[in-house]
Amino acid sequence: MEQSERYQAKLKNYIKAVTDFRRSMDIDLCSLNDDIKDAVRNGQVHKFEIAIEQTWRVIKHFMILRHESDVPFAKDAISAFWEAHYIDEEECERLLEMVKARNTLSHVYKESDYQAVYGKLPAYLASLIKVVDILEAKK
Repeated sequence: MEQSERYQAKLKNYIKAVTDFRRSMDIDLCSLNDDIKDAVRNGQVHKFEIAIEQTWRVIKHFMILRHESDVPFAKDAISAFWEAHYIDEEECERLLEMVKARNTLSHVYKESDYQAVYGKLPAYLASLIKVVDILEAKK
């Protein structure tokens, strides 16, 4: 599979991951009992983790395709995307924060960390949608 096809496949997977995350965030928790709310929240966090993982991977392939710049790690890929002026500094910092949040949730579980990340999911979703819009505009 050539680089362009690989990137298109990654972009398609990324758009699906962000769409799935958005759909999970659209669920109204008000009418649900506590056990179901907890399960839905956990699903929302999981969808976030998948989406942010897909974010840096699609950015990595985008940077290879557009700039012949191979950035092997999440933080490097996001920083390179910012340095190439696709996102502003604020978005770069938020995306880096999201990678850190994902790593925190994946490796150490503390209820306070979980609650802090959960409270930021709407802002995180907005940033991911911006990245989708940027990448789709650059097809």
